Amino acid sequence: MKPLSALILSCMVGSCAIFGSCHSAPAPDYTPLTETSMYVIDSVRLAATGGDENAALNILEQAATLYKKGPDTAKSIELFKQSILTRPTAKAYYDLAGALVTTHQYVEAIWALRIAERLGYTPLANVMYRYTMAYGNRAGDDKFHGTPHDSALYYMELAIQMGYSRPQQFLRRDLFPALFVEGGADEVYNQVVAAGSGLDKDRTLWELYKNHFFSIQLPLVIDSQWSSDHPNDSYADISEEFDRFIPAMQNDHWEREPDFSYYYVGQVTENPAWSAVIYCIEPAESIDPQFPGSYYLSTYDTRGDVIDTLQVAGAQESGSPFKVFKIRPSLQFSVQDFVYATDSTSSGSDSTHPKHLNALPPVAFRIAANGKFEKVEALTLR
Repeated sequence: MKPLSALILSCMVGSCAIFGSCHSAPAPDYTPLTETSMYVIDSVRLAATGGDENAALNILEQAATLYKKGPDTAKSIELFKQSILTRPTAKAYYDLAGALVTTHQYVEAIWALRIAERLGYTPLANVMYRYTMAYGNRAGDDKFHGTPHDSALYYMELAIQMGYSRPQQFLRRDLFPALFVEGGADEVYNQVVAAGSGLDKDRTLWELYKNHFFSIQLPLVIDSQWSSDHPNDSYADISEEFDRFIPAMQNDHWEREPDFSYYYVGQVTENPAWSAVIYCIEPAESIDPQFPGSYYLSTYDTRGDVIDTLQVAGAQESGSPFKVFKIRPSLQFSVQDFVYATDSTSSGSDSTHPKHLNALPPVAFRIAANGKFEKVEALTLR
């Protein structure tokens, strides 16, 4: 006679055979991925039940090492895909997306990110960050439909809300050259960072404004030729949200139709106590193609409060002095006015006399240790 336990076990096995289930479903059939099915989530999930896990991991490590070295990103993409075809994982799709973004293959990068997200890649905020890169840097890519810029803002907001560890990376123009060119990014970034971090909104606004300025190489001369070589439409517009940093903008925004446009030019210097930048104010209807607007040098403390500001180049309005600006690495600078004068040797009425520019003596300054502009006798050779 069999023991009772053996009879019970025998009955259980028999019942499982009859009814086909003991509280667990059979594993789905393993179907390897192909190049055409690697972005179909159902196919990916079937392929993930089999394959050579160790081989896939080894290939993934090779791809990651090659990608970090940099020169042969195309080869690393081949290896990432080989790892996925061997056995797909969320990490392999996420890493593949990074390499695709680097090589400007934004549409396929989004496909890869969608699979990584659905396979449960963590931290999810990093996936949202790469979505932002793929959508935000797609300028000129006619494969996109809809509004990629709006999608980029959506994913940037999600990434920050999900706790992305380095939100200031969104401000880096080398990583996101197109994100802040169109409107809306400043407002979204400022609101979500201030709300989620507990930081003061004005402080966050200042960091955002400051990061719009690219570093300028010194020495620098801004004259009519420089203005012609660097038209304002090559610079990003300054949003109205930043009017607290530009006194002239505060008055202009009370007008129904503002009289001026505002542009970032560049950052002169930054130290632990203050920052110095140059921006341009251009009339809504340009007075003269040769003189597109006025350039201002402005210094700010660490809270973004204006320390000093001065028009240093360009022309305010038709007939006003045209200024030429020179600044050296020592942060000494000069401002020289060129004023219009009537040629008194010509005959006829004053209105028909030709005019020319007379150069006035340059006025020399330096940016002092406190960020104020101080006059000096003359510029040194430094």
